[in-house]
Amino acid sequence: MGRAVQSLVMITMLSAVGTSAQTVGQASPADLSYARGIGALGTAADTAMIANLGAVANKWSGIAFAPNVDKLFAAPYEAHTVLMIDPTANTSDSTTLNIGFTRRYKYRGIAYAPNSGKLYCAPYFERTLLVVDPVGMQVDTIVLPTAGGVPGHGG
Repeated sequence: MGRAVQSLVMITMLSAVGTSAQTVGQASPADLSYARGIGALGTAADTAMIANLGAVANKWSGIAFAPNVDKLFAAPYEAHTVLMIDPTANTSDSTTLNIGFTRRYKYRGIAYAPNSGKLYCAPYFERTLLVVDPVGMQVDTIVLPTAGGVPGHGG
């Protein structure tokens, strides 16, 4: 796999409607991530290029849609922020939701909880669960109990 391809963040999202493939925006592969949407009936795919995410690989891991704000969020893996994507405007924000630390291999995966309206990022090498409030635009952590070992790996 080529270096440029490895540096892309692949994002899958559901599209409510869509009957043909289309590309939105222009940028070089080193400066963008691709978002691919699958039509509600699986009949079409829309590809959008979202610029200014940088060329560094492994910044974010996993993606979840928060219907209360109509945006996508990605968990920080090597990045120090939660990635927020507005699929309607084809924009991204990788600065607002700063988690406050820069260690590597932090979180892998994210899920939306409809009962709380928040997103939760699963720890990889962290001893905390990352909680994202998409309405209040804030992040918090919940310390997880451990019995020793490597955090996120059964420890």
